[in-house]
Parts: sequence; structure tokens; C-alpha cells
Amino acid sequence: MSFGKTVTQYLRDEQKGLEVANEYATSHTEREQRSYQKYHNLRSADEHFVVDEAVLVLIPDTTASKLFSKWSGPATVVAQRSPYSYQVELNDVRRHYHANQLRKFHVRVESVCFDARVYDFSADSVRVSNDNSYECSVDSCAVGVGVPRRRSYRRQA
Repeated sequence: MSFGKTVTQYLRDEQKGLEVANEYATSHTEREQRSYQKYHNLRSADEHFVVDEAVLVLIPDTTASKLFSKWSGPATVVAQRSPYSYQVELNDVRRHYHANQLRKFHVRVESVCFDARVYDFSADSVRVSNDNSYECSVDSCAVGVGVPRRRSYRRQA
């Protein structure tokens, strides 16, 4: 029984077919990888931290689900081990974390204080409209510059 080819000719044809399939798979993979990278990078941002910066740490909960992880902190970055790997001190314990598990810590402002020598809240600087909204114009000085600026603040009722 003969198929019109020798065994060596058959194996060469199979090898050529596999090479063509490999070229197609390689080109397709590269094209799709660029597409995946493009859409992933649309909303992602590089996370880099400096030593002594305050951060929050994502600590997994005791349950098996990642949905119950909590942000703990503020912690302090002690050292940078690699571009995305940091040693962080939280509650006097130093641990190693990836940048994906860290976020910058932003201090919340609880109250606003003003210096009466800098800001002028005279009665003529506040205007109340019929819908109980008010607009306040404040004369202020830029710190260290000494150039007075006029700012307007508007509040809707």
C-alpha cells in the first residue's frame, strides 16, 4: 500500500506545515498581545513610592475570599527592593509588599483655619441670592509671594 509519498517526503511536508502554523501563531500572538496591552494600559497607572512615604497596605482578611481584604495603615515605606517591590513597616513590623498591594496615603482635612489678618470677611464680600445660595469673595495673599489675589467661592443651598 502506497500513498504516493515516501516516509521522508511525508515528514518534510508535515514539518513545513508545522512551520507555517508556528509563523501564523507567532504573528497572531504578537498582534493580540499589543491589543491586550493597549486596553490594559488605558486605565492603569504606575505605582512608585519613595522611602519614608506614608502608604496604605491591602491586608487579606482571614476568610478565603479576596473580596473581604481591607486597607490598613498608614504604614511607612522603609526600603525599595526592586522597581515594584517595597519593604513596609506597619505596626512596628516590617514586611515585603508588591506595589499592587500599596496605595498612597492622603491625609484628610478635618477643619479649616484662617488668619483674620490675611482674609477679609466683611459684610459686603458676601452676597445671598433669592434661592438661599451665597457667594463669598475673599481677598487673600499668596504665601511667600505677597501678591493679593481675589478668590470667589459659591455655595448652592
